[in-house]
This record gives sequence, C-alpha cells and structure tokens, in this order.
Amino acid sequence: LVALALGYFGFAFWALVVAHVIRSLVRSIGMALACRWWPGFEVSFEKMREIVAFGLRITGSHVIHVLSGTVQTGILARSLGAGDLGIYSMAGSLGKRNPLHKVSTSVLNQLSLPVFSKLQHDDAYLRRHFLKLSKYLAAIAIPLQLGMALVAQDMVLLLLTVKWLAIVPFVQ
Repeated sequence: LVALALGYFGFAFWALVVAHVIRSLVRSIGMALACRWWPGFEVSFEKMREIVAFGLRITGSHVIHVLSGTVQTGILARSLGAGDLGIYSMAGSLGKRNPLHKVSTSVLNQLSLPVFSKLQHDDAYLRRHFLKLSKYLAAIAIPLQLGMALVAQDMVLLLLTVKWLAIVPFVQ
C-alpha cells in the first residue's frame, strides 16, 4: 500500500525503496513484539552459537529449495521447450506464488519462526501452537485459493492476454 500510494504521488522508484524499508521495520517490530525481546547490550556467546547453528540449518534448507527449483526448471526446459516452459512458469506464478497466497500467509509465516523458536523446548505447547497456526492459515488460504480457481479464466484474461489461456487448468 505504501508503494502504491507513493507511486501515485510521483515518487517513481523511491516508492519501492521506501516501501521495502517500511516493510522491514514493520516485520522487525512485529517479531520483537511476538517474541517479547528488545535489543540490549548483553552478549552471550553460548546463545550466539545456538542462533548461528539454527541459522545455518535454515540457510541450508533455503539453498536446497533454490537448487531444487533451478534443477526442476532445467529439466523442464530440456523436455518441454521454451514455449511450454513459459506456460508452466506463468501458471506457477499465478498458482503457487500468487499475491493472494502471499498476503494470506506471509505475516503469519514470518512471525511463526521466532515464536516456534522460543517454544522449541516444550513439545506439547509447540504442537498446539503449530496446529492452531495451521488452522488459521487454512481458514484464510483455502477460501482464497478456491475463489481464485473459480475465476481463473477471467483472471488470466484480465491480468494477461488470450495467448495465456493455456495456463488456466494449471492455475485451477
């Protein structure tokens, strides 16, 4: 919303820069509030070791995710060809990585990591919160996804052109 408002008032590319900074600030404040933690001057190297080890595992999972996507795209490009790969990629953008899904889940997903990290030593409490979060995500995401599947053809015609109608079944 910040980027759209600033873009409307003529801030050009600065609208994106300011929106990114504000998004980062809101995310950081939200995480600090969710974890009830504020930066201070106390340093614990034992805690740092735990944080770095946890961060390395998260980074490793992201690296594997990116590599698997790259390998998948390479295999599909070889077997499908450029035109069909374009249809598949566009369908993936509208289907799996669509704005409705990102809006409905991004805030909860970003805040869940620090909360789950804090609860990691209490299995029963962690499981209860994980199931509760999953229910909330499903309650938001499933109606949005079903609605998008119902209007997929109209959405493709509105956002793209007739040449992209081949992606409708994939989006659905």
